[in-house]
Amino acid sequence: MLDHDDAILNAVGDDMGRQAQPVNAERVDRYVEKFNAAALDRPDFDEAFTCLKSDKELTAAETILIAQKYRGGGAKAKTKKAALEAIERRFVEKVRTTKNKQEAARARPW
Repeated sequence: MLDHDDAILNAVGDDMGRQAQPVNAERVDRYVEKFNAAALDRPDFDEAFTCLKSDKELTAAETILIAQKYRGGGAKAKTKKAALEAIERRFVEKVRTTKNKQEAARARPW
């Protein structure tokens, strides 16, 4: 039986019956780790994101899988462009959530 990551790796491709692009799981995990290590630090995120966008060996399937893993699951992006947008959006969401929690903590008198 396939575990969750293997199922995702096998599912990356399109729905038109074409062969799925090969995925380098190590490369995918390395990028996900870079984004997670950046946490809320914009310069670190920008460095990792620029590296991701400029990596010519990275396939669309790998970029889509990176986005899905960084977001913690959910629907996979349909295109590489959509995956890149999802990665940026996730970073902004993380920053906003943290900022909102800090604001709420300051506003509570207890």
